Amino acid sequence: MSAYGACVYIVSRSADKANAQLLCSKSRVAPLKTLSIPKLELCGALLLANLLSKLQKMDIFSGPYFCWCDSTVVLAWLNSESSRFTTFVANRVASIQRLSAGMEWLHIPTALNPADIISRGALPMELNASDLWFHGPLFLLLPRSSWPPSPAQEQCILELRKATCLVLTSPIDLTSNCKSPTLTVSDLQNGTRLLVRVVQRATMWADLKAIQANHVLKSSNCLSSLSPFVDDFGLLRVGGRLSNSSLPFDSRHPMILPRKHPVTSAIIKHFHKESLHAGPRTVLARIRLHYWPIGGEEQSLL
Repeated sequence: MSAYGACVYIVSRSADKANAQLLCSKSRVAPLKTLSIPKLELCGALLLANLLSKLQKMDIFSGPYFCWCDSTVVLAWLNSESSRFTTFVANRVASIQRLSAGMEWLHIPTALNPADIISRGALPMELNASDLWFHGPLFLLLPRSSWPPSPAQEQCILELRKATCLVLTSPIDLTSNCKSPTLTVSDLQNGTRLLVRVVQRATMWADLKAIQANHVLKSSNCLSSLSPFVDDFGLLRVGGRLSNSSLPFDSRHPMILPRKHPVTSAIIKHFHKESLHAGPRTVLARIRLHYWPIGGEEQSLL
């Protein structure tokens, strides 16, 4: 389609005769930017709405105004809220709905649509001999009951605006609710657990949900060999036979840290410095009394 257009016909009726005549038409060259056929059809519908709106304001003709389009997609757009669609479609649908307020939009088969002559083009001799162009489709002279039936309207899914899903959850208090002027050991421990929980939820959310639902992790999952579980605080910890030992809870079930995360790197640096830059195995042993960094043996500082 290299062009689009619209044409307007006036139908006059007397006691024994009806006549339809081309009143005016307008065409536009399709933009250089490639547009889909439905979008070009929508531009044609806007052109028609502008023409009819101007004629209506002239207050010369009495009677109803009918708008015809052979695109079921365009008709579905016009029967919907303009805000549902992307900017290009939404702006034109809103304009058409405003300009053609009080007018009825109907479907016309493509073979009977004289506006298609504009988009296809025609030689002067062909146009001069075209009754369809000068007098419109024959059904305009017939009672409305004989007009072409309009297809059932379906909800259009083309050019829908992308929806954003917003999920509201109860806020998580990431503070330690410290009321004293100084930090205590308990405050630091709670703050550290909160930080690790946030990191785990950001990086291992799927694993957390699977473990909470008692799903078996795939053997290829790096956590599967750790027998992980989620504690009462919502932290992902290492399970296994150490639960039967007399070690402190954090040493029996260290908190799992994601691979190469900034928080993981900061914790490794802390223990590396605290151990006076000891060897990799010594540092890793100290870390695993509290944390279990995934791939800890491969960390650059170790």
